[in-house]
Amino acid sequence: MTDEIARPNEFVAGWKPLLAAAIATSFATTTLPFNILGAVIVPLQQEFGWGRGDITLCYFFFTVVSALSFLLIGRVIDRYGARALALVGIPASALGLSLISLSGDSLASFYALWSLLGVLGAAASPVTYTRVVNEWFSRQRGLALALCLSLGGVVLTFQQVASTLLVERYGWRTMFVLMAIVLLVVCWPPVYLYFRSPSSHAGQGPRSPSTGGLSLGQTLRGYRFHALALGVVLVTLGISGVMINFKPILGDAGISPEQAAWIAGAIGLAVITGRLLTGFLVDRYWAPAIAASLLVLPALSCWLLLPGELTVVMALMAGLLIGLATGAEGDLMPFLTVKYFGLRHYGRIYAVLLAIFFTASGIAPFLMGRVFDAFGSYRPALITAAAMFVAGALLFLALGRYPNTGTYETAEKEAHR
Repeated sequence: MTDEIARPNEFVAGWKPLLAAAIATSFATTTLPFNILGAVIVPLQQEFGWGRGDITLCYFFFTVVSALSFLLIGRVIDRYGARALALVGIPASALGLSLISLSGDSLASFYALWSLLGVLGAAASPVTYTRVVNEWFSRQRGLALALCLSLGGVVLTFQQVASTLLVERYGWRTMFVLMAIVLLVVCWPPVYLYFRSPSSHAGQGPRSPSTGGLSLGQTLRGYRFHALALGVVLVTLGISGVMINFKPILGDAGISPEQAAWIAGAIGLAVITGRLLTGFLVDRYWAPAIAASLLVLPALSCWLLLPGELTVVMALMAGLLIGLATGAEGDLMPFLTVKYFGLRHYGRIYAVLLAIFFTASGIAPFLMGRVFDAFGSYRPALITAAAMFVAGALLFLALGRYPNTGTYETAEKEAHR
């Protein structure tokens, strides 16, 4: 018995659910709000007089509420499957995103609407979509996850550029409504047609949840989870803080909004490269070493972005390095979850990791904005972020060797005594 079911011709059998998952993931609530928030920071500051820290705090409320919702979603997925949640979660996400256009001049109502988006969009998240991908793929799981998540890099370019252009032409309120419509029209049809687990397809073999894995309690008691979680937190704080404030950083350096939008959009190409490269490598080599090598790169980005003479070339280089790390991190989390903790309770375990990731992702832009409001500069935040990238990358090396099948089998027997 192995901890994974190896199916021949995995891409032949599973390309349709993989495609549906990739399309839906590219507009998931873990990506779309993150990609478009930067386009509305300055317009909201100009319209309501809010500080940048106050504006980006909305993302913190959104991520905390999402994180709490993920914990429930993961449990439901493990018990009932992912398809139904995805079909409900996509229109709910579109509704939540469009409601943000109703924000008034009250910060409290602005935060409340972003929190509502966190509840409505939790089912349309990588917890849902990567579960089905992991069920269809085992031997080529790293590459499959990379392909699933890589489409988001292409769409990131669209979202970054489109959100900026829509805000400039129609205003930020209309931008939220139009992006919600795009989300619904693009994602729901392929999910309805193709997003299914192997067990719902005759002749495709048993569902992967019948394979081994640690329970959530067993996982939380082990040192590997804590090393992985802390590494994710440190790297995510840096990536999220820099990415959401990327356009304002470039604007303060004298780079035009149009140039900043295209530079930010080019990050999507680096995200794709990072995910595909990571997916290819982790199927062949020890994943923590790949993680440490790629996740340390944004430390150089922080150095390039420090106040001073910031050229378009330097800004582009900084963005590309951040994009590579963003792509690597997104691919590594679901892959390492299966490798170290198994697939039986994947929904619960990955939901906890994603909740931690999302909370860190939410607080970082606020903290970075507060630093700017206090010092009139992003310099202290960029120096701190560089140190976190180095420390976080090194923590992945503490995961050690992959557990063997016997680890899961012994743990399951002990759990049932």
